Amino acid sequence: MQFLPVTVYDGAPQQGETFVSSPVHITVTMEGYRLIDGCQAIARESPKCCTAIPCPVCSLFACLLAEGTGSVVEVERCTAHPGKGSVDAVFVLLL
Repeated sequence: MQFLPVTVYDGAPQQGETFVSSPVHITVTMEGYRLIDGCQAIARESPKCCTAIPCPVCSLFACLLAEGTGSVVEVERCTAHPGKGSVDAVFVLLL
């Protein structure tokens, strides 16, 4: 079984990065994402789909964040990077 590499940013910059975020934003980067073609197709149809009706994968991350933090979580945006084969999902904790 191969696992999807995931990087979770909590607002603190990692070495060599200039990542700016407030404490209520969390970015999840899914690297080597096999369903990236579907992300691109949906975004071409309507970029609003990713935030209005998130896919099961982004919904799962939102549920995990909600359960882990005890906060209501909203998907702020998703960005596919086909050249890198990754997707960034930005969530907002609504305190």
